[in-house]
Amino acid sequence: MVLAGDMYLILSPDPCETGESKRRGYQSESDTEVVDPEPTISVKMALDVLWHDKKHATDMKKILLAMISFCIFVAAIFLRIPTTNMYHQYYGVSSTLATTGDDTVTSGSPVKFYNIETIPDIFEWLNDTFIPQVFVTTDHNGATLPEDQKGRIATFNKVLGAVQFEVTYMTPEECDTPDFLLNMYTGCFGSSTTTSGEFLISFDTNASDATTLLTEKKDSGFWLNSSTEQLLITVITLNGQLPGYAVTKLQLDFNDGGYVEPSASTTSTLLDQYPSATPIVVDILVVLWFSPWILVPAIISYGRTYEKKHRLGTLRQWLKLIKHTGKAIGVWAFPDGWFAIDFFRGPIVYLFYITVLITQAVTTNSDFKRKLLSLGEGGQTGDEASDNLASVSRSFRAIANLTVLLRLFATAAVLVLGLRILNTFRDHVGLSILTRTMASAVRSFWTFSVIFAVIFVAFAVAGTVLFGDRVEDFSSFLRSMKSCVNMIYGDFDFDSIKDIDYSVVYYWAYMAMETFVLLNIILAIVVDAYQEEKKKKDKHTCWVFKRVAANVFRQWLARANDLLWIPCCRRDKRRHYVVFWGESDRLCCTIR
Repeated sequence: MVLAGDMYLILSPDPCETGESKRRGYQSESDTEVVDPEPTISVKMALDVLWHDKKHATDMKKILLAMISFCIFVAAIFLRIPTTNMYHQYYGVSSTLATTGDDTVTSGSPVKFYNIETIPDIFEWLNDTFIPQVFVTTDHNGATLPEDQKGRIATFNKVLGAVQFEVTYMTPEECDTPDFLLNMYTGCFGSSTTTSGEFLISFDTNASDATTLLTEKKDSGFWLNSSTEQLLITVITLNGQLPGYAVTKLQLDFNDGGYVEPSASTTSTLLDQYPSATPIVVDILVVLWFSPWILVPAIISYGRTYEKKHRLGTLRQWLKLIKHTGKAIGVWAFPDGWFAIDFFRGPIVYLFYITVLITQAVTTNSDFKRKLLSLGEGGQTGDEASDNLASVSRSFRAIANLTVLLRLFATAAVLVLGLRILNTFRDHVGLSILTRTMASAVRSFWTFSVIFAVIFVAFAVAGTVLFGDRVEDFSSFLRSMKSCVNMIYGDFDFDSIKDIDYSVVYYWAYMAMETFVLLNIILAIVVDAYQEEKKKKDKHTCWVFKRVAANVFRQWLARANDLLWIPCCRRDKRRHYVVFWGESDRLCCTIR
């Protein structure tokens, strides 16, 4: 054992080596006990193992810091984005307004939103499904509800202000047909120039009055007709149970083919990004954790230590200090070689919180609050109500877009932090096998990917040509590519094309080529890469990890161990249990 100041070092060979030297003794034929000689280690091997252990200790610290950063941000995300409550609000509103199902085969069945195909279907859906669910003024017993409970969707989601109906119309233009057919088909419309109109129905309107208003629109013959391009219904709701807002858009697009294509979206947002002091404190701690200002104490400490050792007095010494400080910043800020991941992990987190602050500013805007309170009053009609609702709707659309952007930044940050953890595994013999396998497989996959892409694109184009005019999944090249991907993963409905000529030949030819041949080749490439990297794995990984883990723990207790008597760190160890502990530079000088 060597004791030098704050450095403690015991040199030992690897105890995991196989052989007779591992045994402490044995009985010979003469019953004489033979004791193995005390193991020794050369100075060169000691220095090599010391450098190896120090590098492993640094890698372990990087892995721990990366995991801590990941866990901290994930905890902050779940506090910032309560997905469970948002889903409950989303499902409660969307399942009531954007209904779907196949039970519309009888005359008594109400038309559901996703079953709409024609203009008559729209009016049936509005009168029989939409209005009874939105304009609620009585309870299930027929008793009149209090004013503050009117207009609630699915019990707890109160409609704010009014329901907005916005219709976009196309302008008449000449039909793009041959001249000799002009007299046979006239009255075409184009979307190059459009006009729009809107009207509101207040949330406290009862169902019969709302039905009367829509019936008048229908009887006029001008509200929805052949020139209509789109009908957009916007419903803004407040849920005080969760709490949160929800912006629901029910969109009906009038296709040039003569059918109506429904689509719906519901975006849930928080009432307040900072309802209490807890999220404020958590956000401050997270920002400080990912902030470059954490480098300041390290830089100051490093500068003081350097000044004490070198006594800065000349410009050259100051420049040398700046140079070493720059290296220290590089080690702290970019500890890994994967520069892009290390560089973007901080800015993406900052963008996430900048978006949070912008959303909070929009939500707490005084003008927004004033107009939002006015929407809670009954009888929302006229220009003023329309202007207030339009302004609040724009604010809510901005909040909804910011909420989506918030989730995108959160997703990007989580992925970057997760990749950073994988990046720190690269220098670990056992944990790096995944990244090394992927890197090795990618190098072999480049040439093969060209063959795969050519065959994939060829079948996608063939599917578009064969089935595009009759099957929606192949109606465009992009949809055809999506369908081909679904075929590979077994998520394709063959019944959609089985009655079309050549569908069986196309399907089985594609499955045989892509699944049975090409995908198995890809699997073979990955397996070969894994086997190749597995052979490179250190035979003594367990021993190295145990030794380095103990080294890191003892190093953290080094200062306390010099001042206090800690038996767990001071007691003598057997030679095959000890670790290298101390400053490597001073150790090298001492051994020399």
